[in-house]
Amino acid sequence: MSLACKLLSVIALVPFVVYAQWLPTAPKHYSVQLFARIDDARSLAIGPNGQIFVSTRRAGKVWALHDDDKDGYAERKQLVAENLDMPNGIAVCGTSLYVVTNQSILRF
Repeated sequence: MSLACKLLSVIALVPFVVYAQWLPTAPKHYSVQLFARIDDARSLAIGPNGQIFVSTRRAGKVWALHDDDKDGYAERKQLVAENLDMPNGIAVCGTSLYVVTNQSILRF
Protein backbone atom coordinates (compact mmCIF):
# COMPACT_ATOMS: atom_id res chain seq x y z
CA MET A 1 0.00 0.00 0.00
CA SER A 2 1.43 3.39 -0.96
CA LEU A 3 2.34 6.07 1.54
CA ALA A 4 -0.40 8.27 0.06
CA CYS A 5 -3.01 5.61 0.79
CA LYS A 6 -1.70 5.13 4.31
CA LEU A 7 -1.88 8.82 5.06
CA LEU A 8 -5.13 9.50 3.19
CA SER A 9 -4.01 13.07 2.71
CA VAL A 10 -6.78 15.63 2.58
CA ILE A 11 -6.28 18.96 0.86
CA ALA A 12 -8.60 21.79 1.88
CA LEU A 13 -8.79 24.82 -0.37
CA VAL A 14 -10.01 28.22 0.69
CA PRO A 15 -12.95 29.05 -1.59
CA PHE A 16 -12.61 32.11 -3.78
CA VAL A 17 -14.23 33.53 -6.87
CA VAL A 18 -12.13 33.61 -10.05
CA TYR A 19 -13.02 36.45 -12.35
CA ALA A 20 -12.09 36.21 -16.03
CA GLN A 21 -9.75 39.19 -15.76
CA TRP A 22 -8.08 38.02 -12.53
CA LEU A 23 -6.09 34.93 -11.63
CA PRO A 24 -3.56 34.46 -8.84
CA THR A 25 0.04 35.11 -9.82
CA ALA A 26 2.66 32.38 -9.85
CA PRO A 27 6.44 32.39 -9.46
CA LYS A 28 8.67 32.43 -12.52
CA HIS A 29 8.51 29.21 -14.60
CA TYR A 30 5.01 28.39 -13.27
CA SER A 31 1.59 29.33 -14.59
CA VAL A 32 -1.97 29.57 -13.31
CA GLN A 33 -5.01 28.74 -15.42
CA LEU A 34 -8.68 28.07 -14.77
CA PHE A 35 -9.27 24.29 -14.91
CA ALA A 36 -13.00 24.26 -14.14
CA ARG A 37 -15.66 26.43 -12.56
CA ILE A 38 -17.30 24.84 -9.52
CA ASP A 39 -19.16 27.20 -7.20
CA ASP A 40 -18.08 26.88 -3.55
CA ALA A 41 -15.27 24.40 -4.33
CA ARG A 42 -13.74 23.40 -1.02
CA SER A 43 -11.57 20.25 -1.17
CA LEU A 44 -10.02 18.19 -3.92
CA ALA A 45 -8.39 14.84 -4.56
CA ILE A 46 -6.89 13.25 -7.67
CA GLY A 47 -8.37 9.91 -8.75
CA PRO A 48 -6.50 6.90 -10.15
CA ASN A 49 -7.43 7.80 -13.74
CA GLY A 50 -6.49 11.47 -13.43
CA GLN A 51 -9.97 12.74 -12.67
CA ILE A 52 -10.21 15.53 -10.10
CA PHE A 53 -12.77 15.09 -7.32
CA VAL A 54 -14.08 18.34 -5.82
CA SER A 55 -16.41 18.82 -2.86
CA THR A 56 -18.74 21.77 -2.40
CA ARG A 57 -19.38 22.38 1.26
CA ARG A 58 -22.57 24.47 1.22
CA ALA A 59 -24.13 22.73 -1.79
CA GLY A 60 -23.37 19.30 -0.29
CA LYS A 61 -22.08 17.81 -3.53
CA VAL A 62 -19.02 15.99 -4.82
CA TRP A 63 -18.07 16.32 -8.49
CA ALA A 64 -15.65 14.41 -10.72
CA LEU A 65 -13.93 16.61 -13.30
CA HIS A 66 -12.55 14.99 -16.45
CA ASP A 67 -9.93 16.50 -18.77
CA ASP A 68 -10.64 14.10 -21.63
CA ASP A 69 -8.33 15.67 -24.21
CA LYS A 70 -5.55 16.51 -21.70
CA ASP A 71 -5.53 20.21 -22.62
CA GLY A 72 -5.60 21.47 -19.02
CA TYR A 73 -9.35 22.22 -18.92
CA ALA A 74 -12.12 19.97 -17.61
CA GLU A 75 -14.47 19.09 -20.47
CA ARG A 76 -16.85 17.06 -18.33
CA LYS A 77 -18.32 17.54 -14.86
CA GLN A 78 -19.97 14.44 -13.33
CA LEU A 79 -22.02 14.51 -10.12
CA VAL A 80 -20.71 11.78 -7.79
CA ALA A 81 -22.77 12.49 -4.65
CA GLU A 82 -25.31 15.03 -3.41
CA ASN A 83 -27.35 15.86 -0.30
CA LEU A 84 -24.24 15.47 1.86
CA ASP A 85 -23.89 17.28 5.20
CA MET A 86 -21.19 19.85 4.38
CA PRO A 87 -18.54 17.64 2.72
CA ASN A 88 -15.17 19.13 3.57
CA GLY A 89 -12.34 16.62 3.26
CA ILE A 90 -11.93 14.14 0.43
CA ALA A 91 -9.22 11.63 -0.41
CA VAL A 92 -8.60 8.81 -2.86
CA CYS A 93 -6.96 5.53 -1.89
CA GLY A 94 -6.73 2.92 -4.62
CA THR A 95 -10.11 2.89 -6.31
CA SER A 96 -12.04 4.24 -3.31
CA LEU A 97 -13.10 7.84 -2.78
CA TYR A 98 -13.45 8.93 0.87
CA VAL A 99 -15.59 11.94 1.77
CA VAL A 100 -15.69 13.51 5.24
CA THR A 101 -18.93 15.23 6.27
CA ASN A 102 -20.05 16.79 9.54
CA GLN A 103 -21.56 13.45 10.55
CA SER A 104 -19.55 10.69 8.90
CA ILE A 105 -16.76 9.39 6.71
CA LEU A 106 -18.17 7.90 3.51
CA ARG A 107 -16.48 5.55 1.03
CA PHE A 108 -17.52 5.41 -2.62
